[in-house]
Amino acid sequence: MLHDYLSDALHKIYSHIEHDSIKAGVDAKGLDKFITECASLAAVTGAVTGLGGAFTAVVGLPVDVLNTVTQQFRVTLAVIYARRGRYEALSFEDFMKIVAISLGVEVGVILTRQMLVNVATAILTKMTISTAARVVPLFASVIGGSVNFLFIKGMAEAVKRINLDALDEAEVSEEPSTEAVIVEDEPRRGATGQK
Repeated sequence: MLHDYLSDALHKIYSHIEHDSIKAGVDAKGLDKFITECASLAAVTGAVTGLGGAFTAVVGLPVDVLNTVTQQFRVTLAVIYARRGRYEALSFEDFMKIVAISLGVEVGVILTRQMLVNVATAILTKMTISTAARVVPLFASVIGGSVNFLFIKGMAEAVKRINLDALDEAEVSEEPSTEAVIVEDEPRRGATGQK
């Protein structure tokens, strides 16, 4: 039951993303400015969630998580576009493998419900470390905004280190892995010549 809920939630978030706006945003602003914009959007809900203390934390946390995961997905798609130099729609399964690797979750050839649960758990764990601190108004606003901003920036850096070509090749392997696809090089230049 929890598996189905988490799987459906992640799939709905992915399917509601406007893919054309990501390509246009990266082309117009460049990758790093697009990432900063997404991180700022995530920071806003984090700050608002903490603004009123415990009450807004309880009421706003689901919205905050939804927005932050959406921004993470947008950033991941933007980095993929910038790395490959072209925008192509990814299946939900292929996209979630990239998200999983960026979070340090082992992946195999087939996307399993357990892998989706592991991805959701990793996201929630990284995001809710500061939830207890969000009950103190104003201070919580700064913490919530900062954590979300840094989470998105960190995930962008993790996705940038993924060698997408190696990931495509790794799909023929049966062994779960995260190591074979991590690299430390610069992204390819996108359509506008910006990183």
